[in-house]
Amino acid sequence: MEGGCCQAALADLEEAIRLRGTDQRRARTVGMHFVDYFPHREKGLIHYLEGDYPAAKAELEWSLAQYPSEKARFYLDETRTRLLRQTGQAPGKPRLTLTLPTSDPAKVVWTRDDPIRIAGVAVDERQFISDIFIDDMQVFMEASEPEVAFSEDLYLAEGRCEIRVRVRNLMGGETRQRLQLQVDRTGPMIAIDRFVPGKTISGSLLDPAGVASLQINGQAAPFSSGTPAFFTSDLDSMTALLTTEDRLGNETRFRVEKGGLSGESAAGWLAWRGENRVMTDGREPVDLSRIARIGKTPLRIDIKGVSDPQIIFSETLRLDVEVRSEADLGHLSVNGRAVPFHQGRLISFNAFLRLEPGENPVTITAADAEGRNVEKKVRIIRKIPEAFQLRHRYGISIHPFEFSEDNPKGIRFQHDMLAGLLAPRRFRVAVSEDLQRLLDRQGLTTDATAHGASPHAVLLGVVHETRTGIEAAARMVNIETRETLAVGDVYAPSPGREDLAAMGRRLSEKFLRNFPLLAAEIVDVSENRVHIALSDQGTGKKTLPPDWPLIVYRFTETGDQAMGRDARIIGDAMVTGGATGNVFTAVMNAGTAAAVRPTDRVVAR
Repeated sequence: MEGGCCQAALADLEEAIRLRGTDQRRARTVGMHFVDYFPHREKGLIHYLEGDYPAAKAELEWSLAQYPSEKARFYLDETRTRLLRQTGQAPGKPRLTLTLPTSDPAKVVWTRDDPIRIAGVAVDERQFISDIFIDDMQVFMEASEPEVAFSEDLYLAEGRCEIRVRVRNLMGGETRQRLQLQVDRTGPMIAIDRFVPGKTISGSLLDPAGVASLQINGQAAPFSSGTPAFFTSDLDSMTALLTTEDRLGNETRFRVEKGGLSGESAAGWLAWRGENRVMTDGREPVDLSRIARIGKTPLRIDIKGVSDPQIIFSETLRLDVEVRSEADLGHLSVNGRAVPFHQGRLISFNAFLRLEPGENPVTITAADAEGRNVEKKVRIIRKIPEAFQLRHRYGISIHPFEFSEDNPKGIRFQHDMLAGLLAPRRFRVAVSEDLQRLLDRQGLTTDATAHGASPHAVLLGVVHETRTGIEAAARMVNIETRETLAVGDVYAPSPGREDLAAMGRRLSEKFLRNFPLLAAEIVDVSENRVHIALSDQGTGKKTLPPDWPLIVYRFTETGDQAMGRDARIIGDAMVTGGATGNVFTAVMNAGTAAAVRPTDRVVAR
């Protein structure tokens, strides 16, 4: 085939099929020698190159039925496309139905979800669905299909955003839809017009999503409809605790008490909880210019309930910030990003932060109309809960794939694949000395480290490069049992730099999808066995592989749920067999079962 002698190659392949007729990965030849053996696939490729598309389709489908490979899928799609063109079909438009968060693309969807799941179904029975994109992200698909259900989780900031979904068939026909989202994780704004301790309180509520409820000192309080919504309530105490929710369930809590204001009857208190884009939805804001001064208060910034440094375990944090001034505020920002606000001399708001592991510096600045400036800094240190630290993950040692050592394409591909495995911190990855030597020779760096523990498995592979393209196949092998845990392969017809990078990312994603980092609750404990219930945890059907090691952990108690909780390890377990519905069984290691109780949790190593 490499010499272009297709008919001679066909004769050889047909004789090979007579002797051994099944396509397979790592077929034994003699002793401990193995080869990747795909005679039907290669026959299909020859028929494709020769223009005999019906014969190519038959051989490629036969190969995929025996042992699926990405190379066979690629050329089957190419063959289907050629057959469609031979029939004179024009590119059609696939059908696209979004099921989450809405089935109505013309509707603006209000949501507080984090993450936000985008899901739908694409259908094209004749020209097959070949690609799905959500904005610029390509949705992972094993192969083109007449119908594809997809689901992806997106982490979006607050405010108005547009999500573009497009699907494409083999003929290049596309269907596009735009999804309008208004992300609102902010409770209503509260403006207090009048507060007389023990007598009365009045003010207004403003929220772009719409105010749903108001409680004052635990009792439901009436408020008017419209924007803003006004309220007046009698008081029988010297303190007023206001709790209000919008229709998405976002809450604002604000306490006003005697002595907290300048004088017994003061005006101008303003509470605003939320991330800084809550007011960017285009609606006309309430006119708060009537708010009066609040006495002689120096310009200062207070961050409630947070020390410096502050250690937390959660991925997100809402900082309760209060800014006071004796003059109208002219500027307010968090980490250099301006916070929109209206006139007022006391503003209480909640800054939504998404945190990286380690130190996260936060700087809040304010300026008032008298030219005074103030800056408040705090360090938020995000710690990974013990059970989720990388040192406790499943360890993989990466070895050089089988290719010529002077082949820079093979080395570059393996570097790209390694980067894809490292990025999500799912596996504890170590690079063998042989692979590190090859990477160093090409000037390629990596962040892989052994983390001081022996690996559980080794990742081995091979790279085949021919005149028609490049194929890479890898297998993860358990070091102790020698069992092959998973196999993945990728293919590209033109091995350019971008193709190699895409192949590396795709192969790493296949292994990551085989072993998702699932966490689940223990629902029952019997002797040394625990029963684990998996819930819906995102895209696709996820499961725990048989004989996969688990960590059993318990959340530590904490006084502030917003700061997150550590996850203390209390034992190890191993998945046994398959699932009954969504419930799995795992065997605890000796001596640890007695310490486990229902509501404890497990996470895959």
